[in-house]
Amino acid sequence: KKRGSSNPADGSLASLEAKLAEAPALDPIGTLSGHTQAVSGLKWVADEQLVSCSWDHSVKVWDVEMETVLDSFTHNKVIYCVDTPNTNTHANVIAFGGAEKGIRLWDRRESQKQTAFTRTLQSLESHTRWVSDIQWHPTSEHTILSASFDGSIKLWDVRATIPLWTVGADDATGEEDKLFCCTWIDETSIAFGGTARTLSTMRLDPR
Repeated sequence: KKRGSSNPADGSLASLEAKLAEAPALDPIGTLSGHTQAVSGLKWVADEQLVSCSWDHSVKVWDVEMETVLDSFTHNKVIYCVDTPNTNTHANVIAFGGAEKGIRLWDRRESQKQTAFTRTLQSLESHTRWVSDIQWHPTSEHTILSASFDGSIKLWDVRATIPLWTVGADDATGEEDKLFCCTWIDETSIAFGGTARTLSTMRLDPR
């Protein structure tokens, strides 16, 4: 014989489940299929373009309305994050990072002059562990912010080969921390977080 539940919370749970079952399902207005493993990052671009990255080692540029791939780059590492300049209306330059120490810059305009076998990437290398997040500056097409499992945040001018500025997570939190995410608050302030279970904010020194 099946026993009844003695937990009064079960009644509330059953009521919630009943309400969810009666709620109308939300149907997607479109589905973009092409990646073969988990999608790990997205960036919406104007003109109905979406940029995605995946554990399948690829970055793809999509025409959302037509649900087709406009361009694709296949790398040799898992990719965790992707971004494009906020000042551009086309995904011409794409930054991505993942299971390697470098940040890669894919200039699609240059790639169109090359074959799939000769495509080259600009590389920004200074992190000592995997790159977990990349965020382009709100107004500058030359400036990006990166976070890494090495616990550091770096500010880059993509025209140079070394970072403009580096700060370790322990400088802000007092302890070592793998960083998973970063973002711009405004043109001179940032926020970041990771395994320390806290969010840190910082104003960049303009000097």
